[in-house]
Parts: sequence; C-alpha cells; structure tokens
Amino acid sequence: MNGVFSMDNGLATDTVYVFKGTGNVAMNASGDKSGQCREIEINKTVGAATQVTLPPSPAVGEYVTVKDGKGDAATNNITVIGASSATIDGQSSYVIQANYGAVMLRWNGTEWKVLAERVAGGSNSPTFNNLTLTGAFNDSAAAGLTAAGSNQAGALQLTADDNYVATVAAATGVALPAATAGRCVTVINGGANTLNVYPKGASDVINALAATIPTPLPAGQLAVFGCAKAGQWNTLVITPRQVQTAINTVGAGTLTAAGIVGGYILRGGAQSGSAFTDTTDTAANIINALHGATVGQSWALTVQNNTNAPQTVSGGTGVTVSGVTIIPANMWAEYLVTFSAAGAVTMVGVGMGANGQLPATQYTSISAGNGTLAAGNMEGAADVTLASSGATAMTTRTAAQIIANIPNAQTGMSYRLRVYNTNAGTLTLTGGTGVTITGTATIATNVWRDYYVTITGASTITMQNLGSGTAN
Repeated sequence: MNGVFSMDNGLATDTVYVFKGTGNVAMNASGDKSGQCREIEINKTVGAATQVTLPPSPAVGEYVTVKDGKGDAATNNITVIGASSATIDGQSSYVIQANYGAVMLRWNGTEWKVLAERVAGGSNSPTFNNLTLTGAFNDSAAAGLTAAGSNQAGALQLTADDNYVATVAAATGVALPAATAGRCVTVINGGANTLNVYPKGASDVINALAATIPTPLPAGQLAVFGCAKAGQWNTLVITPRQVQTAINTVGAGTLTAAGIVGGYILRGGAQSGSAFTDTTDTAANIINALHGATVGQSWALTVQNNTNAPQTVSGGTGVTVSGVTIIPANMWAEYLVTFSAAGAVTMVGVGMGANGQLPATQYTSISAGNGTLAAGNMEGAADVTLASSGATAMTTRTAAQIIANIPNAQTGMSYRLRVYNTNAGTLTLTGGTGVTITGTATIATNVWRDYYVTITGASTITMQNLGSGTAN
C-alpha cells in the first residue's frame, strides 16, 4: 500500500499493525476505551523516513506504541507527532532514531506522555529510558509459612522471593531456592524459635558454611540472601546482638555457643572457694549460632566471674583460647572472638578487671552511744576506717542492708574494715542478721582491730578478724 495509511482500531485491543508501504501513517480516531493499547510497527519494504500521526480525540488513558520493525531507524528516522498539534511531553514531536527503537505513549487528557522508550539494543536485549510503571512492581511473595524438618532434606523448600515464616518449632528450617546469579531472597522469621535457613541441594552454600549447614535466623529478625555467583548465597555480616547469659553450674561447666555469640556471660554458682574449669562450646556450634557467619567475623565477649573461686577458661573442639585463661574470683575478662577459618574459632583475652570498683579509702568518725551502726559507717570503700568514741556495744546492720549500700556488690567481693575504739571502755561488736564475726569481736580502749569483710551470698557476710594494734 502506498501513500498515507489511514486506519482506526475497530479490531481487537492490542492489535499490532505492520506498515510495509510507502509514505506516512496517520491513525484515525480510535473510539478505544481508556486503558486500551495499539502498536504500530514500521517495516517498509523499501526503507524510508516515516511520520506517524497519533489519533485525534483519544480517550484518557489510551496507549499507543510505535516501533521500528525493520531496524533502520538510525538511517530512516521515524517521527511521531500528535494530531491537531497535540504535544508529546511538551514537544511537538518525538523522533525514533535507533535501530529497532520504540516508544510507548499514553494520553493523559491534555497531551501524550512518554512512558517508556527503547533506544538501543537488538531484538533480544533492549535498553529502556524513562520507564514509568503504573502500580506496584512486586517480587513474588509467600506468607504464613511453617518451617519443617530438622535437616536440609526435611526443611520447607522456599520458592518465592519474599518469605514470611510464621510458625517455627524448635530446630526446624527452610531451604532457599537454587542459587542463580542475580537472585535475591528475603526470609523473615515470624516464629518463636530460631529458624535454620539451608541452601538448596548439595551444590549450593551460604557464606563459608558447608552445603548442608544452615545459617540461624533468630526469632523476629529478617535476612536478605543475595547471589552474585551461581551456587553461592551471601548475607550481610551482622555483628551479634549482645545478650546476657547466666551460667550457674557448680564446678566445671560449659560456656555455651549462645552465650559466646551473645557477647556477655555471667558465671555464678556456689563454688565454695574451689577453683573450677569452664570449657567453651565447639567451634562448629559457635559458627552455627552466628547469623550470616563469614570467615573473619569478630565480636567482643565479656566473661564475668561472680563466684568466690578462680575460673579457668578452656577451648572446646576447634576453639583456641589465649591471652587470659584464668579469671580470678569477682573479676571479669574481655575476649576478642573470631571465626578464623572453617571449623575454627579463636578467643584472645584483651583485658581484665574487678567486677565492682570501690573508692580506695573511707574514714568515718562517730560519737553515738550503744546501738546499731548507720548506713555507710562500715562499708563503701576498699579500705574502710571507723573511729568510735561513744559506745561500748555496737551491732552491724543486716548483711542485706550492707550489701545494698555497696556499689556493684557481687558475691565474693571483699574489703578491709578497721575499727578504732577511743572510748573509755572496751567495745564489743555484734553481727546483725546475716553477718558472722569470726575471731575476736572485742576492742580495748585506744586499740584498733582489722576485719576482712566478705560478701558470701545474696544476704550473708563474714567478718574475719585479722589482728589488732594500739592507736597512736
């Protein structure tokens, strides 16, 4: 067909019109309903420049696509114009000048708007500029999932990009889709327990873990898995949240993987002054407890020995402990923990200190008569001196009251108490509830007596007589 090719869209919606004739193309009023679309493909038998005139009086929301079907628009430009001087994005025309180029336009009631344009690339690899999407552009999603199995084979197989696992029984898990380059998968643990996230099959892995080993996802957390290389999932390196873990085993115990990854272990238990050894969990268990485990990942761990005995820290299988291996009673040690290699973890001691730091000295002088000592008279520093000039009989406060008045009081904490008697008569000390005085409890006139005060429990204190001397 030669000359101007005039047509209307009385046929089916989205019909493709291929123009092979000569001259230009003008579209008649379509009568289309809003949201309908036509595609005009210019594929002339003999290549030549072409002008395409869009339909007059289009319906609001009408779409038109104009495409270079011959692949010669770089030489023979296709110029698109609006009927009756209607503009295209404020311009009088739009020119397709790339081979196989295309433009999609939409009438908004005032002018034609360019929604997308294909400006380069062959028929199988287009490049688009100014792509406008109407509505949401969604990944595939799955909600209300239930984790399953206790290993990779039994885990729930995921297929969607965004996954909400609502029910997570202890030790259950999910398996990621196949690790294909360019894919990204999100997993949200909406359950009450840690979710095990496995790779798929024997060829995929997550970070530096083995093919069948999951990465744990704590309850209430989200993980994003990206694949840049086929077969390899990676997650962001996430520093473990600091969670306080209490271990109160009497005698030898285990520093659990959860406690080590959590970053703070409080070691208690009634040790009766006997030294004990705690062994860490295995390197494999520590690595499995990490979220997004990656070789080189490090974090801080504090082990606080609140007992009255020295604690030896020993490494479990695959764990090497160095620097600080013994933590004295009522002391803490800081470790730098590192996932150093596959199946290996190092714990390097980097510091140590007292659990409760008291002021060095305290001096108090009282003239009160017989009765119970007031708060602060016999506690508050590492070295306390009390001078009494008015009493011959004094009772300590209760152990619970004394402990409550000591900053950061811990079982096993000790300090020295010196009592001066400057009164004319002998002073007799009596322990309040929970306070045991061992040795001499009387102090002659102008004599001092030293006691070693030790917190032995939550509401018990001992006062051990150390000796006496004459006041100067």
